[in-house]
Amino acid sequence: MRITRAELDAMRHMDHINGQVPHRIMAAHGWRGRTPADEEAAQAAWFIALRTDGARGIQRMALGAVAAAAGRSDATRAP
Repeated sequence: MRITRAELDAMRHMDHINGQVPHRIMAAHGWRGRTPADEEAAQAAWFIALRTDGARGIQRMALGAVAAAAGRSDATRAP
């Protein structure tokens, strides 16, 4: 199955839109970690941030926030 240019552009647009939500949350609250949310929710937020290919600032913010959470023992190491 081939993906058309229009489909690829639509997927990139959705990745960008989806990345705005964790960006706003991290900007307001930092990385929430697993304490107020369960592990699955924290992992989902991380994966959304990783998919924001066109927004490196979101990825840098997520990495810094996860590193800070790890320093508080509020993030788990990936398998």
